[in-house]
Order: sequence, then structure tokens, then C-alpha cells
Amino acid sequence: MIWVIAALGLFVPLVFATLELSSRYPDEGGIYVWTKRTFGPFAGFMTGWSYWATNLPYFPSLLYFAAGNVLFVGGPSWQTWSANSTYFMMTAVAGLIVAVLLNVVGVETGKWLTNAGGVAGWIAAVALIACAVPARRATRIDPLIALTE
Repeated sequence: MIWVIAALGLFVPLVFATLELSSRYPDEGGIYVWTKRTFGPFAGFMTGWSYWATNLPYFPSLLYFAAGNVLFVGGPSWQTWSANSTYFMMTAVAGLIVAVLLNVVGVETGKWLTNAGGVAGWIAAVALIACAVPARRATRIDPLIALTE
């Protein structure tokens, strides 16, 4: 229930605000352009800098998380790497280098990374749903019987 409240109270207004601001200011740059046009160049700079500063710790932590998840693919033989901090640091640095290089080349190339992330998310969702269907058929537990036992 809390997710429904969060979606209605936070995400739905965010969607409408983003749609309105994107239609008013169609330039590339998102929140930076919106703030700059509304409040001036200094506010735009501070918004862009703050956004960049908040993403600075986010990306390495996301890459650490992904590196840890990859270790589960290889089973117990790969789990020995979970205690190796060099593995995690090198994975995070390599991911950051790829992201920076793609974005330094330009927005046209940098959006490939975003698109690849979106496609990967959908592939993971479809795979989970595909695995859940046979699992649900195999368990066929009647919820009323399960509650009474």
C-alpha cells in the first residue's frame, strides 16, 4: 500500500512537472536548463553541480553492487572474489571510465549507455516473469488452505 501512496504522491506529480517543463524548454540539459531559464545562470550552475555531486557517490556504489551480483553467476567458484577489494575497485573504475568516455564523445553516443541500461532492465524483468510462471504452476498452493494450516 505504501508503494501506491508513494507513486500517487511523488511519481505522478513528478511526471506532470517533467512533461510541462520539457514542453516549455525543449533544450537538452533537463533540470539544469529549467533552473537556468527560471532562476538565472548561477542557480542553473548550482543545480547542475549539485546533481553531479550527488551522482558521484551513486555510480561507484551501483557498480560495486553490480560487481557483487555478477559473482553469483559463476556459482561458488566465483564467490572467492567477494573478499577481493581490488576486484570491486577495478570493476567500478572500469565502469566509470566507460561511462565518462561515452559521455565525453557526446550526447548522441552517451545515450547508448542509458539505452543499454533500459534494455537490460526490461530483459531482467522479462526473465524474472518467465521464471515465475513455471514456479507458480509447480507450487499450486491454495491460499485458503495455506492460511488454515
